[in-house]
Amino acid sequence: MSIILTRIILTCMQAKRFSELAASYALAAHEISTIKSQSKNILTENDFSSFVSDA
Repeated sequence: MSIILTRIILTCMQAKRFSELAASYALAAHEISTIKSQSKNILTENDFSSFVSDA
């Protein structure tokens, strides 16, 4: 019985970690998408310098 309970607890912990990682990856993907769309406005070296310093 205690082995089953231990497995259930470990499974719940792993599911929570997966959920946290999924949220982190979703946020990172959103930020990358935003940066990518903003980087399309870079035409000169000064534009790039401003873009990097604003980040």
